[in-house]
Amino acid sequence: MGSNTQDWEVFGDISRFCDKIKNTEITRGQPLTDCSNWPKTHKGPNDGACAACHFFRNDCEEECREDPNNSINFAVDLADVVPEGETRTISFSACEDAMRTEKGGCMYGGENTHGSFWYKIDPNPGSC
Repeated sequence: MGSNTQDWEVFGDISRFCDKIKNTEITRGQPLTDCSNWPKTHKGPNDGACAACHFFRNDCEEECREDPNNSINFAVDLADVVPEGETRTISFSACEDAMRTEKGGCMYGGENTHGSFWYKIDPNPGSC
């Protein structure tokens, strides 16, 4: 786990998303989604909107100069291993553990199946 400000802001957004969806029953094909904006407040590559982009990758200079905001999209759905028509209830800890894993899985975010759920964390230039 990282120790800089961007790390903790992303982890905070993950926790807020997982707290929002905890104990929710999910039906396959009806993902739970959310998005966090990172407003640009300074011109430097490590401030404001660029923090999210630089957290995941280091080639953001052009995007950070041109876009007023960056954002991170979150999604959770049932994985294909769950039979059609069945539902599952997601816990906070399962969500947070998987999202933190996906955050660190690739410089462009990540998406993968963990148990009965599919998780996606996706940083993007531009607002939600």
